[in-house]
Amino acid sequence: MKCKNCSTESDGKYCPNCGQQLAIHRITVPHLLHEIVHTFTHLEKGFLYTLRKLLTDPGTMQRHYLEGFRAYYQKPFSMFFICATISALSLYWINRFSGNSTEGGQAAFNYFLQHYYVLLHIILLPFYTLVTWLLFIRSKYNYAEILVLGMYMLAFMLLLLVLVYAISAGVPVLKTRLFETVLFSVYNVWTFVGFFKKTRWWKVIILSIINMVINYFAYVYIMEWVVLEKLTE
Repeated sequence: MKCKNCSTESDGKYCPNCGQQLAIHRITVPHLLHEIVHTFTHLEKGFLYTLRKLLTDPGTMQRHYLEGFRAYYQKPFSMFFICATISALSLYWINRFSGNSTEGGQAAFNYFLQHYYVLLHIILLPFYTLVTWLLFIRSKYNYAEILVLGMYMLAFMLLLLVLVYAISAGVPVLKTRLFETVLFSVYNVWTFVGFFKKTRWWKVIILSIINMVINYFAYVYIMEWVVLEKLTE
């Protein structure tokens, strides 16, 4: 049978040259329903499995991925952008319907959270990665590998953020930013300890704290500039 995509002859089920299925069927409603089922089946094996591992084995999950155990994991870029999209849309609607304060700086921060929070983290991800790579340069991981670590970690943290703000919308007395800082700090250290296994745990904790402080000030500086200089004009 000849492949419709690249014209390679083969007797198998899939083209040995490009990988496309050789038997091509006309698009029908049952075919589309099968594609939907396949999409959610793949999502369960990839996205949800990766999400569970990021919850129960952060750091270890990323290390295993880099070591070659990749069949059941959602790829880092798709995982990151799926979570970033979910987070951005969720924060927009949570802030829109939560009835947050509309006075002064708080209104500006709410607007920033609603429109720019996730975008700023996406923009800063290469910087976060650079800081981590330099601090842990003796670990022998290259920049791209540290980027994979960061994408998975930030992806999960963005989903955690949605949970935090969803709870705060129902419990207004919750100190959201303080709770967020503590939660993210603990998860960050936990992830790094699980990832940098060849470095002594106490050293990983110290470097993790330094990493968080640098990244936090970079984030806050830009956030305050956007909020105070632009959104309050």
